[in-house]
Amino acid sequence: MSDSEKISDEERAELMLRWERLKDEIATRGESAAARVQLANVHLRLGERLEAMMSLQIALRLRPEESSILSKLKEICTEEEFAHLELPREIRRSRNRPKNPFKRVRREDYQFSKDATGFLRMGVVIIAAIYFFWCLGAGNWHFLDNLDLVIHEIGHPLFSAFGEFIGMAGGTIIQITVPLAFILYFAFTRRLFSAAIVMFWLGQSFLNVSVYAADAIEMKLPLVGGNIHDWNYLLSHLNVLSKTNLIAGIIRNTGIIIMAAATVIGLITSFYQKSDLSYLQE
Repeated sequence: MSDSEKISDEERAELMLRWERLKDEIATRGESAAARVQLANVHLRLGERLEAMMSLQIALRLRPEESSILSKLKEICTEEEFAHLELPREIRRSRNRPKNPFKRVRREDYQFSKDATGFLRMGVVIIAAIYFFWCLGAGNWHFLDNLDLVIHEIGHPLFSAFGEFIGMAGGTIIQITVPLAFILYFAFTRRLFSAAIVMFWLGQSFLNVSVYAADAIEMKLPLVGGNIHDWNYLLSHLNVLSKTNLIAGIIRNTGIIIMAAATVIGLITSFYQKSDLSYLQE
């Protein structure tokens, strides 16, 4: 550390207190990547680069899938030092393979916390479950059905370039794809609670589609944007119009299963928060 980067005695004292707290945390709770990353940042502020390298190496062994730790280690090492580091086997094997966000989701990735936020999340899940399962038996038009309808109608022109059949199926495709895309985004970023909440919407979308599919023979539902009934057209072209009730039942049951899974996942993840490794940005 150069003279211009020297820290004050007061700041040094604060850093030493933080260092002691982190060491106590590691001693009482066991090793964790988050604590080791924070410890590395303390060492860097104190000008102890080698000690910071050691802490980051330990963090990397604990969380080899966390690319931000590896990046931080590269940042503080010289090329020669980095070349001689003993990297975890998982990194050596997977350096040329795409990262799989679902691989090795470990207990350390999430921290259990009985705070007010956890109870609030649990309440949100319970209310959502009650509402969506109530919609299941209510048989009326609901708020999300309006959103589903708008998304559904957008799907037809989006997929019309792929032919009449795909264009007709495009409404249902996009209606299912939009909530599924949000779920995948939250799952890839390991925000499992958020993914669970959006799963209720996906389940409801399946229920909405099942009502439309069940109407394929009688065609009593009011239509928007034309006189062609999507599911009558689709099932007729597939020569399965006689199996309308079976197909609609499968779609409906799929929605129920998704909403049940959303309830379970939401309740499980209510009190778990993703471990914070944002200390790497300090």
